[in-house]
Amino acid sequence: MRIGRVFVVVMAVGVALANPAFAAPVTVESGYFADAEFQPLMDADPRVLEREPAAVLVFAADQSAFTALAEFDKWAQRPHRFDFAIYAVVPGREGDTALVVEEILRQRNVRVPIFFTTSADYLAGEPYKLLVLRGGGALQLTRFSLEDLERRMERASEDAGLEPRSLPASDTQTSPGSPPASGDSATTAPRRPPGRKGVYNNSRFGFTVRFPDGWVYRESRSGDGAVGERVAGPSKMDMRVWATPNEFAADGSPGKMTVRDYLTQHIETLGQQEGATVEVEARYVVREGFSEGRDYTYSYTNKDGEKRRGRLQAIEADGVFKVAAVEGPAAEFDRSSSMIEDFIGSFSATR
Repeated sequence: MRIGRVFVVVMAVGVALANPAFAAPVTVESGYFADAEFQPLMDADPRVLEREPAAVLVFAADQSAFTALAEFDKWAQRPHRFDFAIYAVVPGREGDTALVVEEILRQRNVRVPIFFTTSADYLAGEPYKLLVLRGGGALQLTRFSLEDLERRMERASEDAGLEPRSLPASDTQTSPGSPPASGDSATTAPRRPPGRKGVYNNSRFGFTVRFPDGWVYRESRSGDGAVGERVAGPSKMDMRVWATPNEFAADGSPGKMTVRDYLTQHIETLGQQEGATVEVEARYVVREGFSEGRDYTYSYTNKDGEKRRGRLQAIEADGVFKVAAVEGPAAEFDRSSSMIEDFIGSFSATR
């Protein structure tokens, strides 16, 4: 137990995962999505929306489309002969907010650029659509076939006059959907920079945490937090910290919510995502100075039948939610209890 904090034990239910501060919405100026407003999710680069040809998955943020999303995301990470754009679009439905949709996607570790919009119902009742954007219009594939999509994108790229590129070497990776720098031809992106060890201090949002020995961390591009990676052997644990301004009420309208509201919203999100009941084994009230938060340990069985456990601590301070979270397979989580305690115990709001 850290000095300056008081833990009040309560038994209940809960979970949450990462949620960043949003980039500003953008309006597409040309092409199939012309005049539509899009909210970039998870650091997506909005410049990709203006590029053609493009491979686009339009999907509903629910269980009916997640298998298609996972396959499309995996395909997006592969090297392709041409530097065409690749991204996904989530049309909002009644009651949906970008905040909730981003939570669902972040929990699934999706890497393809994704954008949220309420400008139009692009799905018309379907769970997903696979589109080829070219010449200002869209061709919808009649079946979900990534092989067919690859062939059509190569043909569209040739028609658009794109030059084939050399496939990346084993120590590089493509950046699907990211626009090339001015004056550059299509190239591969360099490998990720090395992670840092030890204490992560976020001066922008005012919090700090120490990552365990054998782990490194990398800060997100938006600067709202960091994700850990175990370098001393394999691990399926997810360890991260983040911050998000407290700018929305529980119903998604502009306003404020309590830490309890914040966690309740994510409990529902995770349950909907996995089609499971999230059970909290313990819940604590956390007080640090004049700030109050919550500390939850939870468990659930995911859609693949794997039992998972996690712990999350959230503090609201200076108009910002500051969060530390760990989750993984139940057996590994249990073996790592001392490490998790040290990680969560080192988490602190600095203002």
